[in-house]
Amino acid sequence: MSQHSSLRFVPVLAAALVLPVAVPLAPAASAPSDNTAPASGVSASPAAGSSGSGESVAVPTEETILLDKVEIEDIPADQSILPTRPSTSLYGFEETIRETPRSVFQVTKAHLDNDTIQSFSDLARYSPSIQRGSVSPWSVPRIRGGSADTLRNNIVLFNTAVRPFNDNAWESADIVAGVPSVIQGNTVRTAGYVNYVTKKPFFGEDQTELTVTFGRLGLHSDTTYPQYSVRLDHSTELIKDKLAIRFSLLQAEANQYWGNSEADSKDIFAAATWKPNSRVTVETNFSHTRSEGAIAKGINRVTQDLIDNWHYVSGTYVPTISQPNGGTNSADNPGTITGWKIDPATQKTVKIGGDQTFYSDDAETDAKEYIGQVITTVKLNDTFSLRNNTIFQYSDTLEQQYDLSYSKHFNRLFESRFELLSDKEFELFGKDIRHQSNSGFSYRRLLNVCDGTAPVGQEYPANVVDATVGGSYGVGNALGTPWTNFVGQGLSPATGYRKSVVNTAWGWLAWTPTWRTKGYYGTPAVNGNSYGSVADGNRPTTDQAPYGYDLGGTERRSNDITTYNVFSEHKFDIGEKWTWRAGARLSYVDNDIEANALTRHLVSQGYLTDRHGNPLNTDDNHTAWNGDINTSLTFKPARWVNVYFAYDFNKSQQDCGCCQSQGFTGAYNTLSPEWFKVESELFETGAKFEIIPNQLFASAAWFHQTRAVPRNNIENFTLSSDKVLYQGLELSVAYQPTINLALGANYSYIDANYDGGYLDGTRYEGSPLNSANVWVAYRFDNGFGLKASAWITSSWNTNTAFNTSGQRVNDVLTVPTQHAIDLGVFYVARKWRLDIDVLNVTNEKNWSAAGGYGGNGYNWLLPAERLGIQGRLTYRF
Repeated sequence: MSQHSSLRFVPVLAAALVLPVAVPLAPAASAPSDNTAPASGVSASPAAGSSGSGESVAVPTEETILLDKVEIEDIPADQSILPTRPSTSLYGFEETIRETPRSVFQVTKAHLDNDTIQSFSDLARYSPSIQRGSVSPWSVPRIRGGSADTLRNNIVLFNTAVRPFNDNAWESADIVAGVPSVIQGNTVRTAGYVNYVTKKPFFGEDQTELTVTFGRLGLHSDTTYPQYSVRLDHSTELIKDKLAIRFSLLQAEANQYWGNSEADSKDIFAAATWKPNSRVTVETNFSHTRSEGAIAKGINRVTQDLIDNWHYVSGTYVPTISQPNGGTNSADNPGTITGWKIDPATQKTVKIGGDQTFYSDDAETDAKEYIGQVITTVKLNDTFSLRNNTIFQYSDTLEQQYDLSYSKHFNRLFESRFELLSDKEFELFGKDIRHQSNSGFSYRRLLNVCDGTAPVGQEYPANVVDATVGGSYGVGNALGTPWTNFVGQGLSPATGYRKSVVNTAWGWLAWTPTWRTKGYYGTPAVNGNSYGSVADGNRPTTDQAPYGYDLGGTERRSNDITTYNVFSEHKFDIGEKWTWRAGARLSYVDNDIEANALTRHLVSQGYLTDRHGNPLNTDDNHTAWNGDINTSLTFKPARWVNVYFAYDFNKSQQDCGCCQSQGFTGAYNTLSPEWFKVESELFETGAKFEIIPNQLFASAAWFHQTRAVPRNNIENFTLSSDKVLYQGLELSVAYQPTINLALGANYSYIDANYDGGYLDGTRYEGSPLNSANVWVAYRFDNGFGLKASAWITSSWNTNTAFNTSGQRVNDVLTVPTQHAIDLGVFYVARKWRLDIDVLNVTNEKNWSAAGGYGGNGYNWLLPAERLGIQGRLTYRF
């Protein structure tokens, strides 16, 4: 990348962009602003050619051309699928998607009213940047081949997929591909992000909407299961033109296709807008989400025969036991589990269905989240405005996977950002210049506690558990031993650090017991993960395992990260043809980490020593500087087209993927400095076309990006990262000539390969080379309508064939080309709308990545849901 290094030192020059009057944003006659109630998505007049405002439209004379205006009035803003809403999602100042020199796509209220959205993967129909990752509602968005951030009104949230997908708090979103802008601060998820624009109150008449969804009816009993939700959304004006409030209440109960998985949730959202005078606006929003249900884990024992033919290798899994000290197994000399295998006597290949994923009868998840946000904007004069955006997020999640496997996540996030925005026009060297800027600083603090427990690494049977035996996912089931035997009851955590358990089939086994405290379970943490099971007298040291084994599968620690950001983003519009912009961010990160109380207690009692016999480190601190620079150039050769080139170089702090904050990443329980300077570099060029004003919009983008990807997966956690090169093409088109017809299509080509290291040149897992989506909706004049959507992806790999030494150890498993088609009918009346959707109408047997914390895992696979019928009824008061 040396040939591009000079770009990294581009000076931060002010750059501005004139929003051409040729690009209409929606005239006041039809497009609702903050001060007016929207036209209802269910109450629009079904008569073609009528005015959306209900007013008659005069026939224009030959000398007066008003066609564009008539078409816009026919399509109220809340029923438009075109990207006409001004957005602040990238640079902080309002601009249309057409004027933004990056690949950005909008999800509108019309999209949400028309379609069934059950997971982040469903957003792919509106953006070629979104890849179809996990079909699980417990997942995070996947953009351009990587896990992506979620934002709430331009502030990065802490999102570890601990709650099922729902849209109760928002009714529009911007999908941004590539590196976040400088205003959003230090984040390593440079694949892109989804910025949710929360619901806002309406000034004017009261608005109340009741929505009920129901399903799911399939062809067989295993594809038929109850799913319903009820939502009440109400907005009212309390003080005319000054104060309005809105609330939205959601109750959802949803059994899932897979095992005993559920996605139940309750969500309360409230918002208020206060305008004490013409210069000050205060917007607040609050939400509380409570979700429950076992998370679907997927299908293990993945083979190409399973992928192609649904043939599963069934059989009892048994432990491999060794005696490291020799002699006969006894309480004082227990055997050690070194692995698991399938018993040849019971092994056979069987045909399975998509719902036969492995799970535990005791699995459950209980997640609570609170988010409060205040956005205050003060217009100082015609040139300058001040804005403060402050958010608080609290989440508390407990997940039980099996037996003693508990994962406790406690997160507390606070961020406050101050912005000075300017907008000024002047003349320079005979050229008209418009300068817009956004400069400021932010303070962000994240307290993240990961406290999990599970059997010791080699005692962890997940990879070999039999998915055909429902509810068998657990060590106790595998060993035939009550899992309560593994609890250190009546033992001091120090004296009981190593425990022997007796089993009628396997005799005495060495075990690291788990201690129950305050209603939860705990195990010690060493180097992020922990050391494997060894007998007494062979306590682990860092000589034996520098990074340890998976004692608990996840790390247990408290992580306190404080970040200070200063940023400045500028843009110049030079005349009517050229726009140049540049921006920079400088961040200071202060990271404190501490092992949990149990680990500290064991260290104080002389356990968990380093290679010199010294007490193991239990806390560390590291500080670092990082930042981001960007620049772009836009040329408008004609009124209806913009061509751009953009560059961004980003250096950020890595996270662990699971917890979205750094764990013990260095040897001997330390923080690795390398994880504070993870680099990403993006080159992007593209064009955006408003081919028919307010009717037909298209875009094309080519990108070349290198970014670091943490090498962790759903099976284990390894403390390293890989450099991956992403190159691709994105095409998109949206067309809505009248209120009766709307359609969209997109295509993406993403070539993702490891760049350097032992995997150099091999294809990155989970990324299809080609993806395409298309959808259409047509409403007849009598209110009845038809809709359809389809998607297709080319093949993708689920794994790599090489180990860390570069040796080929297994075959690459490939999911072949997949597709699905959804059909639906609907009826729109003045006050209500009814939709009936047939999903996956051809009953395709598709695979996706497994879901879970921090993103999508590819070591196990999750079958997509089969044909199912769902309905939705919306009534507007």
